Amino acid sequence: MNTHVRTALVSTAGHCKVACGFCFRADRAHGFLDTATYARLLSRLKEAGGGRGCA
Repeated sequence: MNTHVRTALVSTAGHCKVACGFCFRADRAHGFLDTATYARLLSRLKEAGGGRGCA
């Protein structure tokens, strides 16, 4: 059985006191948000005035 595995970003929410959902760690998986998609998301959030993350 051949399974495609790619680099992904996995939420670390619940591992810090803020748990804002903006922090991700690199991981290897399938079916998760990929690095390029997350980068575009952050860019669009910044354009909209959000995505500042932890203070």
